[in-house]
Amino acid sequence: MNEHEFALYYPVLSKKLEEKLLHIAEKELVHRISRILRLNLKDSLIFFDKTKHAQVIITSIDKKEVVVEVTRVFDNESIQPELVIQLGLLKREALENTIEALTVFGVNKIQLFMSEKVSRKWGGQKEFERLERVMIAAAEQSKQFVLPQLEAPILFEKMIKQQHLKRAIFCDPSGNSLIPLICKDLEDLVVLIGPEGDLTLPEKEILCQQGYDAYRLTKSILRSELAATLVAGIIRTA
Repeated sequence: MNEHEFALYYPVLSKKLEEKLLHIAEKELVHRISRILRLNLKDSLIFFDKTKHAQVIITSIDKKEVVVEVTRVFDNESIQPELVIQLGLLKREALENTIEALTVFGVNKIQLFMSEKVSRKWGGQKEFERLERVMIAAAEQSKQFVLPQLEAPILFEKMIKQQHLKRAIFCDPSGNSLIPLICKDLEDLVVLIGPEGDLTLPEKEILCQQGYDAYRLTKSILRSELAATLVAGIIRTA
């Protein structure tokens, strides 16, 4: 048996779980199992999709097909309380790094938004699919099997009006310390992080008018990528 149990995304897993033996013929997945991970007979691994994950043992393997026996099946369970991150559209590399970290921390939903200081255009469906692949890779590495619900960017003003959770905050160096908030029993929470260059003063005023409270993470000014990662990590370990 292999010491480390790899986890691989298998999007049709739930549809095939009625079978005791799964015949994996998808070329890319077979290649990863046999050539990249170099797994062998009787090695165990985990398959997961968006609703379930299963422990399996390899019973047959060659260049074209891998056959596995399903030994245990679990429902994917999201981490609670619900954590929604509203994130200004960042530069591509920073955005991918942030999405990766938020997936690892079990954020439930990521809503991207466009505001005055967003410095680039959204890449449409191609970029959305790229970010989905980033989330899947992060889930495979961390075994945090519930992927965030990722939403394509919408305008800042529209997003604020759609906010429905009871508690919403935004990160700002002039806000209150986050420590007292996380020391309480946390409820479902929306956290807004502005883009590179921050939010404008009028945008911050709109947030306050809409019931968002300002909180600071540190006494220094953080990049948006770091702020999003830090706040998710703090809340998920509270």
